[in-house]
Order: sequence, then structure tokens, then C-alpha cells
Amino acid sequence: MRPGLRTRGFKKVRKKLPSGVLTTHFKKENPSRHKCGVCDSELHGLPRMKPIRYSNLNKSARTVNRKFGGSLCSKCSRDSIKKIVKVIVKVNENVE
Repeated sequence: MRPGLRTRGFKKVRKKLPSGVLTTHFKKENPSRHKCGVCDSELHGLPRMKPIRYSNLNKSARTVNRKFGGSLCSKCSRDSIKKIVKVIVKVNENVE
């Protein structure tokens, strides 16, 4: 086996060739899904690919087009925006 393939980053797949011989093919595993920074749920709308391929995508395919898109899920981003608005309203009430 080639030294470059002796890592745990490759998934070993047994393949039967047309000649009937069994061989081992090495397949690079996909990275895990992106997770929310607050609740650890999976983020939707983000591709699951290796960083080198991810950098070749255009920006609209890489992120979700909203505040905190790509780092927080929709529920957590909604909650954080509500918290920010409550703080701003409270500050404005104290000023007046």
C-alpha cells in the first residue's frame, strides 16, 4: 500500500473488477455538515464539500443570504436579532 494512503482520512472500498479480482479503492470521506454556533443543529443551504472545492464556489452558493448566515441557524439568528432590538429599545427609553 502506498504510504500516502495509510491514513484514516480515506474510506476503504472493496471493488470487484471485471476480471473477478477484488481490490481496495480508497475514497476520501466528505467533511461533516456545518453546525450552528449556538444550538449545534445542522445548517441548511450550505454545501458539504472539501475546503478547496468550497473556495471555488461563488459567494451566493457558499453562504445563506441573511444576517449570521452560515454560522447560526435561522431560529438562533432570529433570537439574537430580537435580543439586540430589545437592548436598543431599552437604551432609547432611558435616553428619553
